[in-house]
Amino acid sequence: MQLIRMELYLIPIRSIAAAHLHQHFRPPQPIRRPIPPQRATPRRIPRPQPNTPTPNSTVARTFTPTATGTPLLTFSDVPYDYSTTLGGVTYLLHDYIQALYDAGYTAGCLTDPLRYCPDNTMTRAESSVFMLRGQYGSSYAAPPAPLDRFGDDWSPGPWAEKWAEGMWNAGLTAGCWTDPLLYCPWDQFPRVQAAVFGLKMKYGNSYVPFPATGVFAEMTDTSFWGTKWAEQAYADGLLPACGTSGEQPLFCPNDLVTRAWGAYMIVKVKNLPLSRP
Repeated sequence: MQLIRMELYLIPIRSIAAAHLHQHFRPPQPIRRPIPPQRATPRRIPRPQPNTPTPNSTVARTFTPTATGTPLLTFSDVPYDYSTTLGGVTYLLHDYIQALYDAGYTAGCLTDPLRYCPDNTMTRAESSVFMLRGQYGSSYAAPPAPLDRFGDDWSPGPWAEKWAEGMWNAGLTAGCWTDPLLYCPWDQFPRVQAAVFGLKMKYGNSYVPFPATGVFAEMTDTSFWGTKWAEQAYADGLLPACGTSGEQPLFCPNDLVTRAWGAYMIVKVKNLPLSRP
């Protein structure tokens, strides 16, 4: 909006001629210059510099006590100050686990008492539950029998087979072995695989990141399949750096993901609200 300056012209009472002159005088109008059109910017998935805390710092959260005092814990093994340290940074992860539970993405690991097992390393079987519920919502139901897609040994946990089948049906996995086709449900879940799962959950099954540029100090091979996934997951804030080397961050692609960090990643992917019960 352009502001037009208004000038007040005073009419001298003693001079009728001056008044007559003022009546027929119009002050010059300001020149209105056209506003140049805005250029459209091509849409591209951003690669921002993550807001990574400095080492030895703590990722803080706010807590407003309720009128009746502190409520009971949802999970008996996840206190309100539950935290884990990664690369010299302490992350307070209770609220991420709580947000995952509130959204219906997890029922915990044990029921009596209700526990989450936050320090347990995730397996591919557990990750399939997180992925499918994260992708399709808490009401997602895994496919029923017959289940014969994968030739794995399901005896350690028959519950997991239908979730692996659901991953296959949704196009979220190609398995871990092709001849015979296996899912490897009891293999533990490294950060580089978590990066792939998280980004596909966020952008869709057909998503492929931009080529790697050499962000991480230890992932210098930009042609390695996992480098571009790790860089994009880091840029999107799905997984933080695990430390630094010189001036470059570290990703630690082979470090294993715990259930607490699984909650963190899914909350970031789905942008779930952080709130206390």
